[in-house]
Amino acid sequence: MHAIVGKGLVRFFRGLFLMPRYVHAWLFVLAFVNIVPALWWLEHPVAVIVIGVFVINLVLMVLLTWRFGFTRILGLGHFPWYLLNAVLLYGLTTTPPGYMQNWMLAVIAANSVSLVIDTVDVIRWLGGDREALVKGLD
Repeated sequence: MHAIVGKGLVRFFRGLFLMPRYVHAWLFVLAFVNIVPALWWLEHPVAVIVIGVFVINLVLMVLLTWRFGFTRILGLGHFPWYLLNAVLLYGLTTTPPGYMQNWMLAVIAANSVSLVIDTVDVIRWLGGDREALVKGLD
């Protein structure tokens, strides 16, 4: 298992580094919106859930990279955000207006944009578009 995770982890991060700069910028926005404010509200269960789902996404993408390479199937790694968005939408009904509620809306918005891209990628992968997203990983 260690070799599997190690190989997937290296390929995943090498693939990320080889992506265009606009992808780096978008991934920075996603990570920042999901993680940095959550660290501020770490005592709140919603913040812990957001961080936990972010870690689950990373683990899924590493395993997907190990199994299928750095391909469009990686979009599947963000699918837990569908459930997270539902949790956040419910949480909006019980969270008083303010900074935390604004953060929750920002997470929903950013993750929803990503989910549109990811869903299209997974559909394309299922349709046969299985080329590596970047060259030179193997």
